[in-house]
Amino acid sequence: MIERGSIQHKILQHLCAMPRPVRGASEVMLDRHFGNPDAIRHLARLGLIRERGWATGPGTVWVPTPEGEALCTDMAGAGASDRAASDF
Repeated sequence: MIERGSIQHKILQHLCAMPRPVRGASEVMLDRHFGNPDAIRHLARLGLIRERGWATGPGTVWVPTPEGEALCTDMAGAGASDRAASDF
């Protein structure tokens, strides 16, 4: 799948952190922010993000799939327990 801290993980976190009604980012914006278009396509091939079109007008944005959201939530939960365990 993807590793915690990888560029794919960071992109998925970025998309999942957005409020649901406005969730999504264009490939151009993701590339500008993360500088790795291959990582975007890799997430799409894994089925963790998908392109969504606008109701009116041209263009698309990348949004997390339910599987991507679940993975992001699972990885966030695991990170919290990792941090808590390392505090002892």
